[in-house]
Amino acid sequence: MITLNYYNVITETYDKVSVPCSVKRSPEIPVFQTRDFQLDLQINRLTAAAAMEEAQVLKDMNQAKKIVQTAIARLKGSISASDPFTQSLLDDLEEILGDMKDNSSFQRVAVAKMAWKGNAHLNQRCAGRAGVGYQNKAKMSMQMKAKEACDKKVTTEKKKKK
Repeated sequence: MITLNYYNVITETYDKVSVPCSVKRSPEIPVFQTRDFQLDLQINRLTAAAAMEEAQVLKDMNQAKKIVQTAIARLKGSISASDPFTQSLLDDLEEILGDMKDNSSFQRVAVAKMAWKGNAHLNQRCAGRAGVGYQNKAKMSMQMKAKEACDKKVTTEKKKKK
């Protein structure tokens, strides 16, 4: 139902008109229509985050693998698959999949990575190496300066040891 409140200049009164309406939404994109590229990026972000969130609570490693593999397939089939942001999501999912070698590494490593990386993507926050696509220029600059300072310190310490 849509309601319109307006001032009627003929009767000089405020009026209200209500009409029923509906919007048909399809879960699939019609053949003649393509998904917006920026929207596709966000759908990929949410797909990756949801897969990580769903897989991390499972006790069965094989089920968790299937969920992550399904998300990878969806991202690879998306219109933004070659975009660096989608590639970073794929890297995260494939890294997690690689941590599912056995039940021990699944429980110790993969579950933890899915928790913090999934949360980083869900909230669009940079946390460690997760969510690099959410960094602004100031944060990237700060990280670059910190890396240069660290490299300089290591070089200085090596010279002192010689």
